[in-house]
Amino acid sequence: MVSSERKNRIHYTFLIDDANKLIPCDDAAQGFLQSIDASVIGEQILKLKINSAMIMSTVILDNISYSLKVIPTADIAERSNHRTPFLSTITHIVIVQNQFLFAELLHNIGKYTTYSKEFEKVIEDYDDPLYINNANGDPLCFNNRYLEATQFSYDDFFGANAYTDDSELFTPVVTPTVMRKRVDVTCFQHCKSGRDIVTTGIPIYLSTGDFRIVLFMLSALDNSAINSYHRLAIQKSTSSQIKNGIINSPTNINIVAESPLMKKCMQDAIKVSAYHVPCLLLGSSGCGKELSSTLLESELFGYEAGSFTGALHKGKQGFFETANQGTLLLDEIGDMPLDSQAKLLRVLETGEFYRVGGNTPIRTDVRILAATNKNLKEQIKKGEFRSDLYYRLNVAALHIPDLKDRKEDIPLLANHFSYNYNVTYHTHKVFSKELLQIFENYRWPGNVRELRNVIERLTILSTSTELTSVDIADFDLFDEEEEASGIAVSGLPTLEDAVDQLENILVKRALAIGGNTRRAAQLLHVSQSTIMRRIKKFNREELDELQQSNKIEER
Repeated sequence: MVSSERKNRIHYTFLIDDANKLIPCDDAAQGFLQSIDASVIGEQILKLKINSAMIMSTVILDNISYSLKVIPTADIAERSNHRTPFLSTITHIVIVQNQFLFAELLHNIGKYTTYSKEFEKVIEDYDDPLYINNANGDPLCFNNRYLEATQFSYDDFFGANAYTDDSELFTPVVTPTVMRKRVDVTCFQHCKSGRDIVTTGIPIYLSTGDFRIVLFMLSALDNSAINSYHRLAIQKSTSSQIKNGIINSPTNINIVAESPLMKKCMQDAIKVSAYHVPCLLLGSSGCGKELSSTLLESELFGYEAGSFTGALHKGKQGFFETANQGTLLLDEIGDMPLDSQAKLLRVLETGEFYRVGGNTPIRTDVRILAATNKNLKEQIKKGEFRSDLYYRLNVAALHIPDLKDRKEDIPLLANHFSYNYNVTYHTHKVFSKELLQIFENYRWPGNVRELRNVIERLTILSTSTELTSVDIADFDLFDEEEEASGIAVSGLPTLEDAVDQLENILVKRALAIGGNTRRAAQLLHVSQSTIMRRIKKFNREELDELQQSNKIEER
């Protein structure tokens, strides 16, 4: 469970040294590491660390969604010219950020169109050291945790002898870089007070997209925390997996798996990944198995010069060539033409293929992942898919569950997508509990792809910072579900009876989606009393079903 000590803590900072040890910067990071399964975050960090560039991913810990950012210190060397002997051993900075609390902070700041003393009240509610300045670098406010971490005083910023320039307080100054690049900037800073800190400057924008303020989140380098955990090695929890070949290439993981079905799928995937065998990914369209664009033979196998009109004069390598000693992902394998299936089968059985227009065999050692939303056994019966290829691919099969079957993941996915789109579009949108409940009750026929698109539309189109059921009232969000279920009237009832039937159907549907009469009323744009009057017309069986599902509540 998440400890109460970090209830309002957003930001945790760790360092990785040249011996590959994970080092908490301060007591907050040390306490965070002690309260979670360190092996989970250690494995994720190691995977991201393999990349040479800064990588951000998402990790779920104790049912809370965190962004995980691994930053090579080589990328910040030009900004961090103060390097102690200890800092010279650091190869990466790791930032772990509570996505919900960060979105909440931006939402609360975003309530004010200009600087207000209310900013101080907002940031004082958080356990992080927080500091805000304007686009000119002038200080606006900070909380008490900031003064404790930096050992500055109020007078250093606002007293009679206050410093007039950031460069008199910090080395280096971060605000100009944030303004120029319009992105988050992380670096080591040395304070005039003598403290060394890791600071992240985050640009905050107006709804018009204009630059507004810079929010600083920081962690002071605390010797007791650093010394206590200097021996904690990331490799300790992942060395066996590395030996088994699970972690052997650059990876950017964004997987949310809190529901039992998705956890089982991920556990199976980890088992399969240790073996060099083909694997089938099965699931409905949009559930998160899409892997690559449509593959033609020229893309799969490459082609020789002049083999067809429009071909490059030097020819081109295909995916089987470029993926040698790696993994090739084939999407919608069920749509592959039969003649292409035969050629794919030959590669799987012999490890050889020919380029289009070529006559020299090329050897390759590739593991195949094949994805489809079709029933391949039914396709075999219809003569649309080769049985020998099916059995060659079906050494291991993973079924990706539909989103409607993994309700525990829906709020986490929604917040994950919202976090990413807030960063992309410089917005500060957060979901009301009511809207998240509606998302959980919806069947999502388009699966994760539909959820992601809905979140993006809400981020772009909604004028509110807190998103509620009102914001989706005009969406065509539920059109597909209505079309799938249909509304049918048998025979030729009177118009009054037909209207009654239709109202019953709509009220039941709104209750199923909204979860209670208040939200059902909002979805149908009627009063709650109207919904209650309609419910009174239900028969006993319908009433019992609603009461058992707790969808009738007192006003």
